[in-house]
Amino acid sequence: MGFDFDSGIDSQEASYLISSVLWFSYITNMPIMTSKTTDKTYISDTGWGCMVRVGQMMFAEVLKRYRINNTENYPITIYRRGGNNLIKEFIEIIKLFLDKKEFNSIFSLRNIIDIAYQEFKIEPGQWHKPA
Repeated sequence: MGFDFDSGIDSQEASYLISSVLWFSYITNMPIMTSKTTDKTYISDTGWGCMVRVGQMMFAEVLKRYRINNTENYPITIYRRGGNNLIKEFIEIIKLFLDKKEFNSIFSLRNIIDIAYQEFKIEPGQWHKPA
């Protein structure tokens, strides 16, 4: 996480730091995704979406640190002042990654899969391996 836990952070603050990390997981019952070359459809990314989700989590963390405060101990500062503003920022960042069509989220699984197909011919259901 980029933090030194020996630098005077107590256990409650450390717990807050850890719980402030955005976490994206598989989704079931998502809007249907259809393969571009076959008629196979998907309503879950279980088994093939893990690398996409990891990438989303890393990018969301970057956005969070940039938008909230780029100092190395921003969550502790916010924790000590009260975290209401942090929750509002989290919501705005999470909206960018939502997998529901009506939100038209720029970093949604659907958009990433569309670009993966255009650039690399990787279809829904295919595992995205690390480069």
